[in-house]
Amino acid sequence: MAIETTDSFSGPYFTNGATTVFPFTFKALSTTDIEVTLDGVTVDPGSYSITINPGPGGSVNFVTPPAAGQELFVNLEPVFTQQITFENGAAWLAEPVNEVADRSAQRDIWLRDKVLRGLIFPRGEEGVEIPVAAARASRFFGFDAAGNLIFSFGTGADVGLREDLADEEIGGSLLAYAAGLTVKQMLDIQQVSVRRYGAVGNLDLDTDAGTDDTDAIQAAIDAVAAEGGGFVYFERGKAYKVTADIIIKENVRVDLNGATVAGYFDGGDSSTFRVRSWAALFGGTVLVRSSGDAGIQATAHCCVSAGCRYGDPNTVAALNADHDPQHFEIFNLTLETDKWIDDGEGHMLGAPGIQIIGGAHYRVENIRVPSSAVMYGAVHVDWGYVGTLSTADTATAQNANKAAYEGGTAYIVLSRHGTIRNVRAGALTAPSTDTDRGSFCIRLSGVHDMIVEDCAAESVTYQAFVHEVGDLGAEFVPAADRHKLAKNVRFRNCSVVSTSGQLFELKSYADNVARAVVDGYVAMADPLVECDVIFDGGSAVGPGEGATTPGVRVIQTRGGEVRNVELSGFKDGILVDERVFGTRLVRCHTHGNEDEGIRVHHATFPPEDVVVEDVWAYENGQDAGYADPAVGVHLDTSKRCKIVRGRFGKTGVANDPTQAFGYRIASGAEAATVEMPEVLSFKAGGGDAWIQRSDLILIGRKERRGPGAPFYASGVATAAVTGTTDETSFGPTITIPGGMLGKNGMIDIEVLASSNGAGGSKIVNVYLGATRMHAVVIAAGDGASRASVRIFNRNDEAAQVSMLAGSGGWASNGSGIATAAIDTTADADISFKADLEVGTDSVRIEALIVRIEPKP
Repeated sequence: MAIETTDSFSGPYFTNGATTVFPFTFKALSTTDIEVTLDGVTVDPGSYSITINPGPGGSVNFVTPPAAGQELFVNLEPVFTQQITFENGAAWLAEPVNEVADRSAQRDIWLRDKVLRGLIFPRGEEGVEIPVAAARASRFFGFDAAGNLIFSFGTGADVGLREDLADEEIGGSLLAYAAGLTVKQMLDIQQVSVRRYGAVGNLDLDTDAGTDDTDAIQAAIDAVAAEGGGFVYFERGKAYKVTADIIIKENVRVDLNGATVAGYFDGGDSSTFRVRSWAALFGGTVLVRSSGDAGIQATAHCCVSAGCRYGDPNTVAALNADHDPQHFEIFNLTLETDKWIDDGEGHMLGAPGIQIIGGAHYRVENIRVPSSAVMYGAVHVDWGYVGTLSTADTATAQNANKAAYEGGTAYIVLSRHGTIRNVRAGALTAPSTDTDRGSFCIRLSGVHDMIVEDCAAESVTYQAFVHEVGDLGAEFVPAADRHKLAKNVRFRNCSVVSTSGQLFELKSYADNVARAVVDGYVAMADPLVECDVIFDGGSAVGPGEGATTPGVRVIQTRGGEVRNVELSGFKDGILVDERVFGTRLVRCHTHGNEDEGIRVHHATFPPEDVVVEDVWAYENGQDAGYADPAVGVHLDTSKRCKIVRGRFGKTGVANDPTQAFGYRIASGAEAATVEMPEVLSFKAGGGDAWIQRSDLILIGRKERRGPGAPFYASGVATAAVTGTTDETSFGPTITIPGGMLGKNGMIDIEVLASSNGAGGSKIVNVYLGATRMHAVVIAAGDGASRASVRIFNRNDEAAQVSMLAGSGGWASNGSGIATAAIDTTADADISFKADLEVGTDSVRIEALIVRIEPKP
């Protein structure tokens, strides 16, 4: 039979875990002429069968699909023995003759394939006979100046190829490498697979069964570290079980290569990996399966840790091997831990994905944390220590700390110069109840010169992003570094999709030291630390109805800035709380919150010198049961706080549906300043502003409409008063909020009224509180009349005078001047009463506008 193809193999095929049939195109005479390889390894023939077509080709048929991700070849491997004998005088049959010829052709094809993959000299040149094994040992192919093949040691009369390749300058140009290293650097790098040291990677994550690979993995890392550093690789797709810390030592880079490593810990403080200086961990999944009595510190049973754990021996005389790691990297990882323990006080605690204690010049990037009901957070960064320091809040404990600090045996190590980028967390739903803190995405405590950017969580139950100075603040930081704490810390573009917690909390207060001061301790540093922390860009949506927390809280801090955030669905968009000094809120967008957009208030420790600048607040006050009229920005109990520019109310509508006032200056807002506010709209019955202080400094404003700020307007006619000559209340009662007028404010009232009956005059009395400020007489007859009445505070919030102005048959009351002594620092009512001379006549108010013109 003719053989019309020179194919000696078919492939490569790339297995997908499902395909079982792989065709081949070459001529095969027997199933024994076929070999199958997967990734270069011959496959056991018992795992497949072979179908040979009548003509060329056929197929290899696997019983079970080969695992995905492998390269498969079907190869011709002909028999090289002659198995047919032709006897003298016997029949010369075509079938055996063809078989012999076919087998000869097969062998020729097979040999041709081998030759084509060999070293071939051009015609006219002679081949070279290579030396025997002993003579060519430790040599490599090379060519001399005449182009002749030689076996070179790299010395003597040859071209010096070995030296050239080894040279850091020349070698780099002779051989390229993906990492940009020279040949010498390549040869110097250790690259070790954990398999070489016995790691099996057969963990079944469903049953937890598998070989403990702890010692094998650590041995591979130790071997590379002993040679000065290099790479340790895992096998892609495998899962490895460990039962103790895997310590990534100095200058070792661990590439998980798509593998999973799970730490199985029964109690204790272990983490799956522990990273030291100049080390790296990347490229896979790290898990923790926690059991037993795990430690309550965050490091215990987290996925990856760096730094000296609390309680580890770490003294000035003998620094711990894990003390203050520097220049390390943790990136391209998926992390999950199921730690969930009782802290001994009835509260449950989880662990974060990554815990860093101290440390400097590090990178954490491209981290994924799936949704979890128990994880404490994604990344937690905290201060470290040397010596023994207590966080107890008593004078005794802090005096002991001070003695150790001044004696040079104990101090705090700040975490610094770190970058945390592109962390993505799912829904972290660990409960936040009682003293449990719930969950977060990124938490910084005791740091300086840090960047957190492009990070997000689906939801959290505490704060998605947190900055604190730690329990002890700057108290025991080395004097040369004390001024650095909380400086140059930047959060950029950090968000949470929806949350029952908060987007961000800014705090720079050493609580424990402050309480020790109350106990009699004399502090060396102010527990309230001056900070340079900026949270720039981000958004969050709260739970809406029933929300109990603000979207952002600033508390116990000096300095700092929150800008370019969008917050909705929280109790308040932003709350500036106790002991806050000089914080700025810039270009914040708060809308659709239950109570107020921004509130600056604390009754006992009022915020001071807070600036709210260029904000946009609208549709706040979603909770219909909120006791006060909702406002965009509320300067409540505070000192010297400012509202600078900003827009208030919803655009494109006559009235904001829920926000009653653009801003409010409450009676407790001492020496407040408002500069150029712009009120776009407000709820019907509300106004531009609710001013309850006479010492407000109001510097211009962008008028929404008219000469003043409409406080109340109604185009609905009142019921007519008729059938009585007794003074009768009619029309609305309008409450002027306490403190809104100021010492020299004005109430401007415009009324359109109609009357019927020629029997006598019709009097409309206008009251401020219980005092009649106007007795307006309408002449006998039918018709309509308009009046404009103004009531002034006369340089005193409890002294009023009124002046009649208008037309349309109205007359003044006797002298034309009315006075009153109504205390307008409290709420005061404007009301209307009708007095008819003839009971058959009638009068009613057709329309009414009341404007408030506040003036200090």
